[in-house]
Amino acid sequence: MNFTLGAAQALDAVSSATVTLPAGTFSKLYMLATGLNGNQTSQTFIVTYTDGTTSAFTQSLSDWFTPQSYAGEATAQTESYRVSPNGTLDQRTFYLYGYTFTLNNAKTVKSLTLPSNANVVMLAATLTP
Repeated sequence: MNFTLGAAQALDAVSSATVTLPAGTFSKLYMLATGLNGNQTSQTFIVTYTDGTTSAFTQSLSDWFTPQSYAGEATAQTESYRVSPNGTLDQRTFYLYGYTFTLNNAKTVKSLTLPSNANVVMLAATLTP
């Protein structure tokens, strides 16, 4: 699955927010995300449809430094380092994970509400018919 990321040197990660989805009927939502400051277990993601109904998905997310291979989680990207806030390189291995949620394709999607948890970070999402 291909994801479109934000521009370099710009903030492009989302936490504790509701993200507007493109209106349409879709069967799958794919998400690129990770946990921070430890594994983030049993997190609830909510897709809202234009008729006001919702679908809730519970997903555990591995910390970006310690993969747990939770059900529904796949390693999407492996990096050999991260840049620390002070600009130095932390030369350990870090991971981004892919998740898939099955949607009600008879309904039009409106938004995705992320868990109210700053340690759950979404970098991108995409939908397929």
